[in-house]
Amino acid sequence: MAQISLIGGLCELVLRFGLTRKLSSGEPSFVTLLDLAITAQTSAQHGFLNHNKILQTSCDKLLSPAVRLWAAVSQEPSRYRAEQQRLEGTVSRLTKLLEQLLFHREHIQSYRAYLAIKFGGSSEEKTNLPKAIVHVFTVLEKLTKTGIQYLKNWRRIEENGDNSRAQTIYYKSCVPS
Repeated sequence: MAQISLIGGLCELVLRFGLTRKLSSGEPSFVTLLDLAITAQTSAQHGFLNHNKILQTSCDKLLSPAVRLWAAVSQEPSRYRAEQQRLEGTVSRLTKLLEQLLFHREHIQSYRAYLAIKFGGSSEEKTNLPKAIVHVFTVLEKLTKTGIQYLKNWRRIEENGDNSRAQTIYYKSCVPS
């Protein structure tokens, strides 16, 4: 699970410093480190037994940075143009990893139960929602609210012509509280 937190942290570093920034000269870039961490997590995750804990850690530590990285790459392609192709491969592997973590076969029944209870169950059943899946939807709801607030802030700043502040707002307003 520490690898999941590491991947989330590396996503944050790529967001903050871009693709080519390194710890020191001769060291690999943050994107290279991110790619290595994704590869290590993908190959190691088959041995995990507590899939609910993995799901919770993925939501808490990885989902938000990954979504913000996807948004940044799509909204600011010129910032990432230098290594766009390499980053696209890394983001693609990150997407596949998140899909594997969030939609592991151990969780499919819980997702079905959650949706059945949430959208058709009695009020008594709604108190027995699967906690791990409730957490997924809570994090997604926070990301959605944060994303909407970010878009409002971005539009307001662009309308005022202050594009230098837009990037600062991006980093500050996209962090779920």
